[in-house]
Amino acid sequence: MLLKATIAAAAMLVVAGCGSAASAPAATAPSSPTAAATRALSFCGDVAELHATLQTLTPVHGSLPTSAQMKDAAQDIQTSLAGLGRQTHLQTQVDNLRTAVTNMNAAADNIAASPGARGAAGQVRIAVAQVNDALRRLLAAVGSRCPSPSPSGS
Repeated sequence: MLLKATIAAAAMLVVAGCGSAASAPAATAPSSPTAAATRALSFCGDVAELHATLQTLTPVHGSLPTSAQMKDAAQDIQTSLAGLGRQTHLQTQVDNLRTAVTNMNAAADNIAASPGARGAAGQVRIAVAQVNDALRRLLAAVGSRCPSPSPSGS
């Protein structure tokens, strides 16, 4: 509220200092606070979804996600990245996460095709670890722009 009053007072001083209203250029209205808040809420919603996905992919007691769980997580991440991909300051982290998700999808396909194949568990561990690392790096880059939905267990 104080910020709005300060901006309004400053705008009045600028208009008053410019001379007559007829010669003053039309002032550009600042973007509405509601629109800015809506963009922030959308962005933070995507971040909250990524936090939740990170929790589902974090191995508990050494267990690995199934192929279906990895595919579901990959889809959730891709959906969240659709909104975050427009954040140019996060582009490197978004691209790294997309690459990690592609690798995880390949591991999910391999384990689904040959569940008992030698090395499949190792491939899954590596792919899931890469996604977890890329998610953590992206969330760290977001920093305090969005509140964490809950304390992280890692």
